[in-house]
Amino acid sequence: MKLAPLPTRLKRLELSRSGGTLTSECASGFASASTHLAARFIYVNSMNIDQDLAKIALQEERLQFKYFDSDAAWAIGTALRAAAEKRRVAVAVDIQLHGHQLFSCSMQGTTLDNLDWIRRKRNCVMHFHRSSYAIGLELSRAPAASPWAGLDPKEFATHGGCFPILLAATGCVGTITVSGLPQREDHALVVSVLQDYLNLAGEDLALDSSSAL
Repeated sequence: MKLAPLPTRLKRLELSRSGGTLTSECASGFASASTHLAARFIYVNSMNIDQDLAKIALQEERLQFKYFDSDAAWAIGTALRAAAEKRRVAVAVDIQLHGHQLFSCSMQGTTLDNLDWIRRKRNCVMHFHRSSYAIGLELSRAPAASPWAGLDPKEFATHGGCFPILLAATGCVGTITVSGLPQREDHALVVSVLQDYLNLAGEDLALDSSSAL
C-alpha cells in the first residue's frame, strides 16, 4: 500500500471508530514520524556534545596558570562567591592545591549534599585531569564504551562544576569546584570567573546556551 505524504498521515492520527485502536495507515505514519524524530534527536544531540567537548577542550587549553598559590585561591574563591551573589544563587565553593584546601565557602541555602557533590566531582577531576563536565559528556556519548563507565558513583561524580587547576607545561595540580546550580551552570560559573581572573574575558570560551544538555 502506498502511504500518503507524512503531513497527511499525521493529520489522520485518530482512533478508529470500531475498536479504539489506531488505523493501520495512521499507526504506520506515526511510527515512521517517531523514528525520524528520534534519529534526528540523536544526531543533533551528538552534534551538541561534540561542540561542547571541543569548547571545553579550548577552555582547558586557555585557562591555565603560570603559578597558583593561596592568594590566587582566595581571589578566585571570593570572585566565585561574588558572582553567585550577583546572580542571587547559592553555591558551595572549594579550591584545592595538591590535596590542600586553600578556599572553602558554603553560602546560605547550600547543604551537606553540596559538599559531597564537591568531593565526588573533585575525585573525578583529580583522577582524569579533565573537567568533570567533559567527562560526563563523554560518558553520555558512549556509555558502554567509555573508560569512565565503571566509576563508583559513591566516589566519583561525572557532573559539571569542577575544573582542573592547570599549570602551563606542568599539568593538573588541583581543582576549583562549585556545587549548587544545574551542572552546566556550575561549570559556566567557574569558567567565567577564571576568564576574568586570567584577563581572557574577551575570548569566546563560553558554551553555547542553545545546546544545553
